[in-house]
Parts: sequence; C-alpha cells; structure tokens
Amino acid sequence: MNRVWQSLIQTASNPSLSNQHTAAAYHAVSAFIDAATTSKHEDTRQLALNSGTWLAIFDIFMSRYEDAKPKPLKQLIGSLTTILVKHYQGEQRVNVQKAVATAILPSVVLGEPRSRLKGSLVCLEIFLRKGAILPLELISLLQGWLAENREKWVSVFEKDHEALYSGTSKPITIAAEVPSEELAAKIFIIRLLTQTNNRQMAGTSGAVLATFLQKSKGKLSTQQVSDLWVGPVRHLLLQNTDNLEALSVQILHPLFTADPCGFLSFLEALPLPSLLTGDMADAAQSEYILLFASLQMGKKANLVHEDCK
Repeated sequence: MNRVWQSLIQTASNPSLSNQHTAAAYHAVSAFIDAATTSKHEDTRQLALNSGTWLAIFDIFMSRYEDAKPKPLKQLIGSLTTILVKHYQGEQRVNVQKAVATAILPSVVLGEPRSRLKGSLVCLEIFLRKGAILPLELISLLQGWLAENREKWVSVFEKDHEALYSGTSKPITIAAEVPSEELAAKIFIIRLLTQTNNRQMAGTSGAVLATFLQKSKGKLSTQQVSDLWVGPVRHLLLQNTDNLEALSVQILHPLFTADPCGFLSFLEALPLPSLLTGDMADAAQSEYILLFASLQMGKKANLVHEDCK
C-alpha cells in the first residue's frame, strides 16, 4: 500500500504532466485519502492520517496552485481540511497548523514568494471557513511568526504606520518582542487590504478578510471585531479612491455583510452628519466619495433603506 501511495504522490507532484493527467492525479489522491481515513484496515487509515502524508499533499497544493487548474486542487485541500477538522487534535493539530503558517504567512504578510500568494489566500479562506484554523488560532500563529521574523516585516509596515494605529482600542507598539493579539490581527488585515491593489487578488483577499471577521464573532466582542478593520479599511480606501468602485464590491460589500455593526462604525468614521445636514464643507472630497460608496454597498447588503416618505 505504501508503494502505491508513494507512486501516486510522485505522479501528482510531477510538473511535466498535462493538465488533464495532473487533474486526474489530484482526483486520485483526494479519493484515496477520503476513503483511507475511514478504512477498516489500521495501516491504511494511519497512512492517510499521518502528518507527513498531510504535509506532502499540502506541499503539492502550494507548489502547483499557480499553474494548475484550481478545481481539482481545491478538492485536494478539501480532503486535507476534513482531516484537520475531524481527526487532528492536540499536539498533532498544533504542529500541522504551525507548518501551514510557515508555508503561507511569508506570502500573506510580506508578499513573497509571489508565486504562492494566491494559493496561500485560497487555502486560508477554506481553513477559516471550515474551522481547520480558528480565528484565535490564526492570531496566535501570526504572533509566533511575527516574533520569529521581526527583521523581515517591521520595515514593511513603516509606510502603513497610520493604518496600523488607526482605530486602536489601546496603545500598541511594534517594538514588543511578541506582538499583541490586536497588532497581529491588524497586520494581517492590512496586508490583505494591500493585496487589493492587484485585481487578481482583490476578490480572494476580501473573501479571506470577511471570513476571518465572520468567524471571529463569539470569540471577540462586537466592538473588538469592528475595531480591527474599520480604521485600516477607511485609511487604505481613502488612498485608492480612483479604484473605489471595484474595491467597494470586493472589500466593502463582503465586510458589511459579515459585520453589520461594523458598517455603522464605518459610517461614524466618515462625515455622515455633515451629509445629512447638507453642509459638506468640513471634510475632504475623498471622504464623501468613500461615504457615498459605503452607503451604496450598505444598501446592496440590505443595511440601508430608502425613506418611503
């Protein structure tokens, strides 16, 4: 059985296969794993549930997502998600999650390697949505990675200083040896927002952010969830009003849908009172442009209703 499995993995890892053959190999790997995890044979079941097996499949997903068809690869990550959710507990779950963080956080936080960014975002959205990585687990993984790689990320955030400190509930600093939970979460959110400058990444980044906030409910207070994103999103969108129409759909709409209370907080951070009184001279034009876009997306998300009168 082990020889068959090794041959299957080698085939799936082969970058020279045609798209059709590669997809067939991915389907075979996924089908084998799904069946083996419930096998009556202990050796077969242990092979499928082994952390080394899991990580070998995950490496295929990360290495090939850029140039292979996404559908069969998503089937692979779906099989891995099921194992992580249903079968891994305690130290095994923690160790696999740390390996995932090591593989995806450099691309998410630093943007490098660029070739792994889309795959990192896709698997992160799936893991968060399915519960393979819980929001507080992700924040803890971020804290650990940031502490171990300070020299790589501190300089990256110098230009994002205002966004990083915008809307903080208490003083935070990047000088701490281990970043606070709030700082780690804001760094994560800001880097997701930064990816929206790339049209190919914007939709996926918005989906990851919305899923993260949605799943954070119940773990964080309503105000804490809103505080994480309102300030950074406001700051960064004001810097990109030329592309606001697309960003409203890809970022604001999913955020307002995931966090309706945050929608109200977002409006409070914009000159809504001035708009309602008709005196629009006390704020920059860019703020009103963002306010109008926000109201439009709020209406689309069924959070704004026209006065029937």
